[in-house]
Amino acid sequence: KSKVFLKYYHAEQLSRLYSDMIRAIVTIQSYVRMRLVRSRFKQRQYKHSNDMIIQELHRHPKFSRSNIDDEQLIKEKAIIYIQSCIRGYLQRYRFRRMKNRKPKATKSHETAAAIIQKCYRGFVVRKAYHIYRQRLNTQILCFLQQIELISNEFFTKTVKTNYSVPFKNLEPRSINMSLNKKYAQKFSQYFFPPPPPLPVPSPFSMFSPPLPPPDAPTLIRPSVITSSIALPP
Repeated sequence: KSKVFLKYYHAEQLSRLYSDMIRAIVTIQSYVRMRLVRSRFKQRQYKHSNDMIIQELHRHPKFSRSNIDDEQLIKEKAIIYIQSCIRGYLQRYRFRRMKNRKPKATKSHETAAAIIQKCYRGFVVRKAYHIYRQRLNTQILCFLQQIELISNEFFTKTVKTNYSVPFKNLEPRSINMSLNKKYAQKFSQYFFPPPPPLPVPSPFSMFSPPLPPPDAPTLIRPSVITSSIALPP
């Protein structure tokens, strides 16, 4: 009998231990589940709060996309303006240094250019004057040769005819002064034309051959007398 009693007591003790262990397991599981749920809830709440903050910032006009773009454009314009001012200051500073460093060189270049231009203008004018003088000399020589030819012809005619006319038999003739002036004007225009215009200076005139000096003699071929009348000895 005592053995049977001990068996029942032992089974009751085991059942109590089992129930205590199950309660402990359930409590532990409940605490773990509670901890997990609380952590998940906090995460969701934190995420939701972040989403709300982001949405509010996105909806706010200060943090909108257009406002951000405007601010970016303003910053870029400010950067470009600052860079342009700095570049202008540096260029002005360099120009002032160059200007203060080499004032003599620029002046020497300017004076050299002025001297070259002056010499070139004088050369062009002197060349035109020498050409005009040569033309005038040739015209004068031709005129003198024609006068000499006419006088020789007149002399030969007078020698051949040799008529002696008394001075009393010569009849006076009326002289028309207007016709004489007209003929004299034509004669002067034919033998003494106006001077030619000055040549236009060109860059190729510098490479033309130099003219002879004004004191050099002008070589002019004498005109051949083609008259058939024999000249006097």
